[in-house]
Amino acid sequence: MSVVDTKNNLYEHSAAKVELYTSYLERYLVILDKNEYISQINLYDVFCGLGIYENGGKGSPVQAFELVKVLKDQGKISKNICLWLNDYNPHRVGRVRKYIEENYPGQGYCKIKYTSLDAGDCLQEIQHQIATNVKDTHNLLFIDPYGYKTVKKSSIDALMGLGHVEVLVFLPVDDIYRFADYSIKHRSEPQFAPLAEFLFDFFQPGHKVLSGKVQNERELIDCLCEAFSVNQSYYSTSYFIERSVNKYYALFFITKNALGCEKMLEVKWSLDEARGKGFKREEPNLFSDVFLEEDQKDMSNMLRDNLVGFLRTEKTNQDIYDYVLRLGFLPKHANEVLRSLQNSGLLLVTGMNKDDKIRKGAFHIKYISPQEKGIKSIKFRVR
Repeated sequence: MSVVDTKNNLYEHSAAKVELYTSYLERYLVILDKNEYISQINLYDVFCGLGIYENGGKGSPVQAFELVKVLKDQGKISKNICLWLNDYNPHRVGRVRKYIEENYPGQGYCKIKYTSLDAGDCLQEIQHQIATNVKDTHNLLFIDPYGYKTVKKSSIDALMGLGHVEVLVFLPVDDIYRFADYSIKHRSEPQFAPLAEFLFDFFQPGHKVLSGKVQNERELIDCLCEAFSVNQSYYSTSYFIERSVNKYYALFFITKNALGCEKMLEVKWSLDEARGKGFKREEPNLFSDVFLEEDQKDMSNMLRDNLVGFLRTEKTNQDIYDYVLRLGFLPKHANEVLRSLQNSGLLLVTGMNKDDKIRKGAFHIKYISPQEKGIKSIKFRVR
């Protein structure tokens, strides 16, 4: 049996991972560039890999750099960008550097820092850099480890506590699912200790992940996504990648910023317009459009059921915005459901004051900055 060499070649599932990362950058860099309180954007690729793979595929560091170049050339971003590329293997970092310097000699698009640090040392250095940076910088970490040993709850908490940080983590969910139970029962054995430590780090005793009650990999992804939110202290969302039938990797995005979460959800729904959940290996067929429509209807019904329950007690437009983001939906999805409820006479919409006049269908389910909160507040309740 041949072994798939994912460290030296970029395959379909790996390309899907990089596509999500760069699609997010494409949207969010433009948003951040318009923020007058931000002067510099730092992109950290903790496990950058080869950059250019043996089968010709371009990895995350090269695609991120080339995206910055395109956005700069198009005049869509003007702020300073710093790209920190790290891998514990100096050969990989050297290969990335060689490609960029040979193909873009004297490039002036962004500052690039190349390091070959152990992941733990790299994350500590990143935390130090962010903590000492001036407050007008914004930071995105892409953590694509060769396993899960370096992904620790304390590191996520420390990074989130610094502010102005988003984290995108890639995990081999198939491996975690297959070996979780055995690792928990044999955590004293060196080869299984790292996975057991990872699971006990993120899940409390009695959780179904630790009790062997998770039914499949997709359910495990949902559990991990919830764990990364740390009791909803942060926004977290996941994007599964099916590498073969019912065998998954997943990306987990963590942020304290609602707008950052919304931009990631936009990317997810653009890549998976049926459910906004992930990349699945499916060949198009005559019934693809029918299945797409059915999936979209199922998702709409699920959101409607959740919103009806949520609005049994009075909520504001900002409550609804936060709620739908945490469910993995976009404001436009909420607006469609609210419009349907209102047209059916089931939704009561009022202003904060009795004399406020609210135009029908004007729900203002959107990101409102801290400076704007309270200006456009609307109350909702299902009759």
